[in-house]
Amino acid sequence: MGEMIAYNCRCGYKKTVNIGKGLKSFDTTNYACACLSCRELIRVEINDDADKNDSTCPVCGGRLIVYSDTDNILCPKCGTRNKAEPAGRWD
Repeated sequence: MGEMIAYNCRCGYKKTVNIGKGLKSFDTTNYACACLSCRELIRVEINDDADKNDSTCPVCGGRLIVYSDTDNILCPKCGTRNKAEPAGRWD
């Protein structure tokens, strides 16, 4: 079961993303990622055998910052580091 996280920055940027594994994700994990080109916080599904640092944005192909935890997520809009809060579970 995966987790939903709510990200709220002081600048007003808000986003909720699903992270972790769902019931149908046997070989992949969903990560919260910041796309430096789109300037958005997105969910990216990455194969467990792949190098997370080689992942690119599925929308624009830009460079991603992949977050393994939710403590120091960089706001894609203003650059402030914030903590995301649990917002529920997903399958």
